[in-house]
Amino acid sequence: VVIEIPKNTNEKWEVSKIDGSLEHEFFMGAPRTINYLQYPINYGMIPRTVLPLKLGGDGDPVDAIVLGDALPRGEVVETKVLGLIKMRDMGEVDDKVITVSKNSNYFKFNSIEEFQKNNPKIMKNIIAWFQNYKGNILVKIDGVVSNVEAIALIKFAAKNFDRYGVRPR
Repeated sequence: VVIEIPKNTNEKWEVSKIDGSLEHEFFMGAPRTINYLQYPINYGMIPRTVLPLKLGGDGDPVDAIVLGDALPRGEVVETKVLGLIKMRDMGEVDDKVITVSKNSNYFKFNSIEEFQKNNPKIMKNIIAWFQNYKGNILVKIDGVVSNVEAIALIKFAAKNFDRYGVRPR
């Protein structure tokens, strides 16, 4: 996972679809920030993946969250997949793969079910954050599913990257 937005920050950064550099996102000429609570997780993308628009995706690489302590922006982190937040953003599939880094205290967990059993408030807070950071009418959460479904999504998106690549919108 490439960390685009570290935990406890609110500036929107992303890996460029044009040249792969990490850049501050702009909206109407101004740097984009989230005008809600700071990100409760590290947020990033899985390189060499894409969910094409023509297949119901958002045309972007697969989003991933990395549980645990804040990680530096731009760091590439090897992670273990725990599960998947099934999500739609303005009607487009915008699922979030739930991961943990090897250096995290959470690395001992092997599934989202196991993690939630031991940390029930953390996932509840993450879901609430995603439901509200853009306003609750734009984002719809369809649930949290297993790492089996998450890994299948990553494999599907990797095949689509090889077939279609990532195109700027």
